[in-house]
Amino acid sequence: MTHSIVRHSRRMLRFGLVGVLNTAIDFAIFAFAYYVAGAPVLMAHILAFLAAATNSYIINQRFTFARAREERNLSEFLRFLAVTATGLAASSLVVVALSGHIHVLAAKTAAILCTLSIGYIGSSLWVFRRT
Repeated sequence: MTHSIVRHSRRMLRFGLVGVLNTAIDFAIFAFAYYVAGAPVLMAHILAFLAAATNSYIINQRFTFARAREERNLSEFLRFLAVTATGLAASSLVVVALSGHIHVLAAKTAAILCTLSIGYIGSSLWVFRRT
C-alpha cells in the first residue's frame, strides 16, 4: 500500500512538472496567436492547446508514465486523442464562456486548470494504464 502511494505521488509530481512546461507552451502560443497574430480567442486557444497536448503526450509517455518503446502502441495513442478531445471541448467552452466576462488570460488560466484535471485522470486511469 505504501509503495503504491509513493509511486502515485511521484507520478503526480512528474505530471505536474510536465504540466508546467505544457502551460508555458500553451500560454506562449496563445498569447502570440491572440495578441500578435490577431487570431480570435477560440482559434488561438485551439492552436495553443494542440501544441501543448502534443508535447504532453511525448513527455508524459516517456517521463511521467515511463513507457518503454515496445509498450507504445496505436491503441494508447487513440486513447490519448480521446482524452485530449475531451479536454479540448471542455476547455474551449470555459475559455469562450469566460473571455467575455474576465480578462482573456484569466479565462485561459481557467481553461488550463480544467484541462489539467481531465488530462491527469484520463492519462493515469486509461491512456497509460498498465495492463
